[in-house]
Amino acid sequence: MQYSKKLAEIFKKKNLKSDYLFSLLVNFWFAPCDAFLRAPEIAIWKNIKFVKPTLNIGCSDGRMDRYLFEGKNIDVALDNDRRLIKLARKSGLYKKTILTSADKIPFEDEYFSTIVSNSTFEHIKNDLESVKEASRVLKKGGSFILTTTNDRFLKTMFKLDLKEDKLKRYNKRVNHYHYKSEDDWVKILKDVGFSKVYTKTYDPDDWMRTWWILFRMTTLRVYKRELWSYLKDSPYGKLFPKKLISTFIYETLLHVYKKSYDSPGNWLFIWAIK
Repeated sequence: MQYSKKLAEIFKKKNLKSDYLFSLLVNFWFAPCDAFLRAPEIAIWKNIKFVKPTLNIGCSDGRMDRYLFEGKNIDVALDNDRRLIKLARKSGLYKKTILTSADKIPFEDEYFSTIVSNSTFEHIKNDLESVKEASRVLKKGGSFILTTTNDRFLKTMFKLDLKEDKLKRYNKRVNHYHYKSEDDWVKILKDVGFSKVYTKTYDPDDWMRTWWILFRMTTLRVYKRELWSYLKDSPYGKLFPKKLISTFIYETLLHVYKKSYDSPGNWLFIWAIK
């Protein structure tokens, strides 16, 4: 099928260009776990054409979107955090930014041709209503394209000794509410009017182990703040040789980064057509 071939093109190993990883590490040297997570997603979005008008659900402050959606025209971006949407508005990336929740999109039926959402729906409590809203405001034949966690992510965290109370603390820290399977997502999307749903997992278990080490390091609490925040905002952070640190981390991570598209994976890419 045409879109199955398209997914195969998107997830070719050659698309995992190492400069995506290095660029993010230079700019997010204080949070290498985020750079490591988002670099494979840059490679995904680079190979997808957005048909206007386009809606981005969960833009946050826009800093990461600058890399994820470079060269893309996004007409409307929404987020439910007042502070973040103000920063997103100042970024100049979007024609319009709106403070709202994803289950209350203030547009008429069948308004958008493309809806995108990168690693957002695992953070939305009312995710089922939000999927319905996405379907409502999407034109017939339009695309809803998103990335999110899947149920394997949860199983892998158990293997990494993140059980019961530890897992609850982690979910609270990152605001994760859902770990749905590929089958769950296909059923949910088809139930609200999507005729075709294509999926592909990425970020396998080996990748996850490396990411988890980075996450634990950068969220270690130092003087009542997590290390990444302390390095980013404190005067001492300016003393660190950022490019040298970034280069070292890049060389350490590169061999694992190249496995990002191996399956089965702990993150899920979904392309649904209404």
